[in-house]
Amino acid sequence: MKISFIIPSRNNLKYLKWSYASIRKNQGAHEVQICIADDASTDGTREWLETISVDDSGVSFIVNDSGDRVGHTI
Repeated sequence: MKISFIIPSRNNLKYLKWSYASIRKNQGAHEVQICIADDASTDGTREWLETISVDDSGVSFIVNDSGDRVGHTI
């Protein structure tokens, strides 16, 4: 079974790392795609995403690098 997770993020790298690790730990035999949308974080999220996406082809991400928040909470 294919499963996709879409995770919005803004300056919550600690919890994003926990979420990522939990999904990978519990995915079992399922094919899992993790899509992360970063809304102008300033906590190192983009750098972490670039690092993990090199080793994990099941991770994709988009980054709002405008410096202005544009997510649903605005």
